[in-house]
Amino acid sequence: MPKIERNINPLLIVGVIFLIVFSGTFIFKFKNQEIESNSEYNLNKLEKEAKEKYYQGEYQASIKLYQKIIDEHSKELKVHKDLAVVYETTGNYQAAINHYQEVISINSKEYSVYYNLGELYYNLNRYQKALPNFKKATKYLEDKEILKSTYLYLAKIYEQQMKYELALDAVNKALEIDSNSALAYYYLGQIRDVLGKREAAIIAYKQVIKKDGSFENVHFNLAEDYFKLKKYQIALRKYKKVLAQYPSNSLAQKRLESIKQLKPELFRPPKKEEEDKPEEEESVLDKEVNFAEIKSVPGKEDLKKVKIGLATNRNYLAFRADSKFIIKAKDKNKVLFTGAAKEPWQLEMTKKGKIKLLDKDGDLEKEFEESIMIETTDDVAPILLHDIKYGQGYYWAGKEDRQYRGKIEIKPGESSFTVINHVNMAGYLYSVVPSEMWASWPVEALQVQAVAARSYTLFHLGKHGNEGYDLCSTVHCASYKGITREYPKSTKAVNETIGEVLTYNGKPINAVYSANSGGHTESSADVWGGKVPYLQGVTTTLTSTKESKEKTEKLSEFKETFPLSPYELQSWLRKYPESYSAKRSYGRSNRYRWQRIIDAKEIASKLDIGKIKKIVPVSRAEGGTVKALRIVGTEGEEVIERGLRSFFNGLRSSRFFIITRYGNDGLPEQFLFYGGGWGHNVGMDQVATAHMAKAGYSYDQILLHFYTDVKLTKEY
Repeated sequence: MPKIERNINPLLIVGVIFLIVFSGTFIFKFKNQEIESNSEYNLNKLEKEAKEKYYQGEYQASIKLYQKIIDEHSKELKVHKDLAVVYETTGNYQAAINHYQEVISINSKEYSVYYNLGELYYNLNRYQKALPNFKKATKYLEDKEILKSTYLYLAKIYEQQMKYELALDAVNKALEIDSNSALAYYYLGQIRDVLGKREAAIIAYKQVIKKDGSFENVHFNLAEDYFKLKKYQIALRKYKKVLAQYPSNSLAQKRLESIKQLKPELFRPPKKEEEDKPEEEESVLDKEVNFAEIKSVPGKEDLKKVKIGLATNRNYLAFRADSKFIIKAKDKNKVLFTGAAKEPWQLEMTKKGKIKLLDKDGDLEKEFEESIMIETTDDVAPILLHDIKYGQGYYWAGKEDRQYRGKIEIKPGESSFTVINHVNMAGYLYSVVPSEMWASWPVEALQVQAVAARSYTLFHLGKHGNEGYDLCSTVHCASYKGITREYPKSTKAVNETIGEVLTYNGKPINAVYSANSGGHTESSADVWGGKVPYLQGVTTTLTSTKESKEKTEKLSEFKETFPLSPYELQSWLRKYPESYSAKRSYGRSNRYRWQRIIDAKEIASKLDIGKIKKIVPVSRAEGGTVKALRIVGTEGEEVIERGLRSFFNGLRSSRFFIITRYGNDGLPEQFLFYGGGWGHNVGMDQVATAHMAKAGYSYDQILLHFYTDVKLTKEY
């Protein structure tokens, strides 16, 4: 057989080998990438589940999930920090410390964690451990808000160590960072008290009230200083204010008894005047009054009329009119009396249920048995009512003289009467808009407020129908202060949007709003329990500080990563993150971020569960707002689901986290609240609205940002 020669090209062999190696390498890399991708997916999935459990208040489930991630990814710093916060929330501070220490061991440059460690050690009374961590934090931290808090903790440690000069220096450094910090002034007052400088302490405590009028617990410190300075009359007022909030405060009760023995005349009832009316009601008749000048409302005949309740349970009212006035029987439209302009007149309820009309000297002019209407004969002449109360139940409560457009109805009851203002929609909004938002703010913001207030009013007409009027004049409905609150700029905003209303499915919406959302609004379902399609949570927090001049680019600046992880949420509330709610042109810094200290005894005095062991959020909304709190005591527990802000005596909002200060017995002594925002956090954010308007947003863009899937119509 002939021999067959086979010639194989060496290049072909090399090519085949390369192909095999390349294919294997590609498959190997692909498999590795697939494994890594799956691992990352599983990690993200577990983190998401752990975060959800945290927000739902299922802390043990959250801990297990975070621990599972750490078991597989032990170097994940973010997860260690998140887990530390969950442990912290449950009161397990040592477990939280362990995870923060693990973070430091992995990366010693995680400087904010030194602050976290210092805070936990401090609140466990382990000052020697806390001090070096705080000192390291002051050396490396760049965030001013956390640095401020670090100095305040250092001040308290130095005070405990009786190093008062160092304590004062630390407080002053905190005030250099934030001159509006109510907590810093509170600590300054306490240190001055320890040094016996009571007059100086009072100055600091007054600054607390000036910076944050809702910082209620400072009144006890003021009362104590006034008492020790023998200024008993002022001390008496302050102790009464303390006992109005905390009736079981035994020291305040004891002090009152001491004042009563030292100054019994302060407790004697005032002498009864010859007349039945109190002296304060007599004095208003002699006041000099300047009536406001007003203009007619354009197209008023076509505008809807509203009835606003100004005062209830009154048995006396002094009033004046800027022009001649008439009194009619409400239902009969019959003129019953004609009165002179600018003179003071008095209405008084008799025991028989009649209303007496008296002149300045108290002489009877007329008696009425039915509802009456007071109206001026001049269309632009206001009616002035003396001593109208406002803010009842809030720390800013008081009374003042107010002037009103339209007509005043006096509606008699069995033993008192109700005062009602009948006014058209525009005239009402002329007062409401600048009462709810500063008239000096951008006109686009005032237009937002005008449309929101008009929509809100139409939605709520008849809210107080059983009492004879549509809406009240307080924050329960909308703040309405009458003519003297009107300003040309806000009136212009109302006139430029006359008839414009936000609607959903063709009906006016409940366009609620709050002063400051703290960086993120919440859904109505999370805050009030009722799902409303157009009241969803939206953010005002920004991803960068740069503000584009192009309107089309602005929405991309908003940070849409809520809900935040546990550590991110805590850090977000500690810091002062960039946000339209945070800017200071139209809002104070302590409306956006705030702190409050409340003693455990004060909380325990409101409940019947023994001494407080811990306070734990039951659940949170997407933006971190606490939906309910579980307060655990030595003799039981209680869940607070409604009125969280009022339960803690006027917190600015329900978005907060709590740091517990433990005593030597292992039980809480104090709770430090770190909070964000002012109000209920639902709907339009007023401070953010002002800054968005300044940045170039139009009023309709702002409205459609805060209210979801609504239409802006002009039908009302």
